[in-house]
Amino acid sequence: MLSPPSSPPASIMNPDRFSSLFGNDVTNNPDNLEQLYSCKTTSKLMYYRQDLHSQKKGDLLMKDFLMQIKMFYDHLASCGEVISKPEYVTAILNGIPSEYELILTIISASTMSYNVQNVSTVLLNAEA
Repeated sequence: MLSPPSSPPASIMNPDRFSSLFGNDVTNNPDNLEQLYSCKTTSKLMYYRQDLHSQKKGDLLMKDFLMQIKMFYDHLASCGEVISKPEYVTAILNGIPSEYELILTIISASTMSYNVQNVSTVLLNAEA
């Protein structure tokens, strides 16, 4: 009868083996792999997406509000969750107060497709 080895073979524990599978990032920072898998659960992704869409400008400067939305967008992206540009724009527009209603109407009624940069520029100029 064979007995199990007392320790894993050296080839399994060799960090070079991981770098060839995953690139050097894993051996340089093993937390990268853990971060990817720790945020990949459905409930966490739903929570992060909810956070993205529930942000409100409130008393923040427009620049700070846009940076806050971008932070949530980037966090979802770091978890491998793809957020479309229209969804990103929708998250921005849903978070602005009624004082920006005219801008919201213009953007919504426009035949031109607005991207994140265009919407951000319009909102920053409106605040100035």
